[in-house]
Amino acid sequence: MDTLAELKKITQNCTVMCVEDDDSVLSLLHEALSGLFKHVITAKNGQDGIDKFHKNKIDLLITDNIMPVMNGIDMIKEIKKTEPKLPIILITAHTDTDILMEAINIGVTQFIAKPFTINILFNAIETAIQRIIVEKQKMLYQETELLKYKESYNILQQKLALKKQHNIIKNDLYYKKLLIYNDTKASEWLINIRYEPHDILSGDFYSIRKIAKDKIIIYLSDAMGKGLNAFISNAVITSFLNFSIDKALKKNDFDKERFFNDFFYFSKQYLSEDEALCAVLLFIDFEKNSLEIANFSMPPILIETEKRELLKISSNNPPIMRFAERFKKDIYNIESLEKMLICSDGIYNEKYCDYIENDFINAAFKNQFFKRFTERTITPDDDITFIFIKKIQYIPKWTKTYSIKSRLEDVQSIVTEIEVFLMEMGMDAVFIAECITAVSEMTMNAYEHGSLNITYQQKNRLIKEGKYEEYLLDLEKQIDKKIAITIELFENYNSLFICFKITDEGHGFDTSIIKETMQDINLLHYRGIKIVKGIVDEIYYNNSGNEVILLKECSER
Repeated sequence: MDTLAELKKITQNCTVMCVEDDDSVLSLLHEALSGLFKHVITAKNGQDGIDKFHKNKIDLLITDNIMPVMNGIDMIKEIKKTEPKLPIILITAHTDTDILMEAINIGVTQFIAKPFTINILFNAIETAIQRIIVEKQKMLYQETELLKYKESYNILQQKLALKKQHNIIKNDLYYKKLLIYNDTKASEWLINIRYEPHDILSGDFYSIRKIAKDKIIIYLSDAMGKGLNAFISNAVITSFLNFSIDKALKKNDFDKERFFNDFFYFSKQYLSEDEALCAVLLFIDFEKNSLEIANFSMPPILIETEKRELLKISSNNPPIMRFAERFKKDIYNIESLEKMLICSDGIYNEKYCDYIENDFINAAFKNQFFKRFTERTITPDDDITFIFIKKIQYIPKWTKTYSIKSRLEDVQSIVTEIEVFLMEMGMDAVFIAECITAVSEMTMNAYEHGSLNITYQQKNRLIKEGKYEEYLLDLEKQIDKKIAITIELFENYNSLFICFKITDEGHGFDTSIIKETMQDINLLHYRGIKIVKGIVDEIYYNNSGNEVILLKECSER
């Protein structure tokens, strides 16, 4: 808002309650807010605040924490039972890091550090009452045509905002497995992300960056508050983080200590006085089996070892704020790491926190875990973001292999042969149909774009001209490349999975180019991958991009 008058238009019919045991501060708050709110109610401790809350319709709560009779945190817990969406501003001292972390966990989204100015107070109020602003805006736009225009405008803004956010986010392991050579052993890892923004402007950002062949950085952040302010702050900080990595990799002088420090000091300088950023930054060195973590009030990181032991690594820092002076980074040995879960509070919420550890322990892959989450959480009310790291290791119950020439006729016949084989193995009819759809799409993809090296632009042009099949048949006569298909059945975490590996002898492709087209369902590029993604539990490529692996949970009949 540009002026105090604009803020008053929103608050003039609202009631604010100020809870503070210091008479001078309480008097200051009352005087400052009387011209802004219709009613200013004051209380001198938490119990007094609860009593007056139940007697009045409160739109905004501003409270200190350290008070006699009942402190602010305990009062907020009681009030949240009745009014869980009430905007709350907590006044606290710079050193109250434990209080800040507890306040975040119970839903406080705005903080004011003592001593504060009236401008800082008004800025915090403006951010905290965005829910009230939304309701007021709805009342202002009642005419049908204006509502239609607003809906169209919001859809456009959502598309532009999401596109911008996806451009800022970077994932060097998009649809790829990570192959690690450690001494004489090799291990394969999946580092998967589930990202579902709840609002037009999401407060969650992430990045997954490959620093070296055996070193990665994972970043996940959740800006406190919602709307444009939180989005911009997180977007700028994430952009800086990725720029720093790109610059260091280009110069071949990446230094993790410098990187952690640059991230922290840039973030705290960029944030305004009433902002806070929750974030977790990890540096994983698979060669040294080392995990370094700086967690700024994000949910605990869950780790399962090869012995199926659960480790819970809690936050080791308060949220990043402008007045923060330093941060802590802890180091852990991950030699026995089996899988890891890093998530925002959209997953680690009060409805699901009692189940998350058990569901994580019993989930073999990302989709299994997410399925359990959705079964227990019907309507998530926040951004859903989690990163699921999993070591790929299993002993197959059986293996079936095929090898065909890169001929259209052979591609079509092998799909039929695989379908017959799955029927002979006693698979369910619906399950077989889904598998065959996925295998058909990806085998055709290997034939067209791998073996024959046809671009998607060529394909679209030839289809429009009605010459595509003729072109395929002519081109396949000029090449002598094969396609291999391997099928395996294995058990993992008490679930059966079928694995299809489809390998061609082409040059492969960079999976990162799929990213843009996956965001727009109207684009025809990579249509097969879009279809398969909705059928299987996991889909990923090797580093060269000429082998695709499909995993799907199944049951034997």
